[in-house]
Amino acid sequence: MDSIAIILYLALLISIIIFYFKIKIKVLKSINTKVSGKIKVVRLSNGELSLTLNEYPQGVSVNLKTIKNSYWAKTAQKVAEAIKDLEHPQILMLGLGANTIPKLIRDLNNKCTIIIIEIDDQIISLCKEFFNLKENQKTIVRAGDAYKLVKDMLQTKSKYDVIIVDMFIGIPPYVSPESSTPDFINDLKQLIEPEGQIIFNRPAYFEQERLNVKELKEYLNTQFKELQSDFVHDSRGYKNDIISLKYPL
Repeated sequence: MDSIAIILYLALLISIIIFYFKIKIKVLKSINTKVSGKIKVVRLSNGELSLTLNEYPQGVSVNLKTIKNSYWAKTAQKVAEAIKDLEHPQILMLGLGANTIPKLIRDLNNKCTIIIIEIDDQIISLCKEFFNLKENQKTIVRAGDAYKLVKDMLQTKSKYDVIIVDMFIGIPPYVSPESSTPDFINDLKQLIEPEGQIIFNRPAYFEQERLNVKELKEYLNTQFKELQSDFVHDSRGYKNDIISLKYPL
């Protein structure tokens, strides 16, 4: 871990400690996994549930009105807009989080099929227990490494109307580094339908994160005809950049 990553990690931990000090929280469950480290489900004083990895927030429940102003809601809205005219839209979600985005998408469009890939089966179990994750014919959850499973999908020539890249990890830089590589992006381009969209969710709180987003967008601009970026700063203090891409080159 380099010095910048350590500074970012310490700054984030301090902000989280201050946040937790200001509000009352109740830890509902805490487990340690080999894949992710310490996973917690906590209930905040406002009634919202939050899933964290090594104290880094991964998602929240959708029971409060403030969810409408979040980056999770912005992502779901962009998905809903992209699939509104499709009869049987297919969505690939890379990273489950707290089931926040899939639940919001489902609330906006109940015709779509969502295939979710999550590397940690304990996160899947916690989402079923606390965050209303229900597997059925239209919500399919696969436990495994997204990079390997995407390669498998290329072999079966799978196609999706929307692909969401939401691959957060519990240590700096908090986003899986491989999700920004040319090889992975090229794989995604082969999985998307001609009129489909790829959506990246990226943190943009710290300066280094914003520089990483800028660098990613510069590369994506060389790979897609259309790029749209939405910066979201919600009431929880989170700052994220939602990047939407169409028409691979």
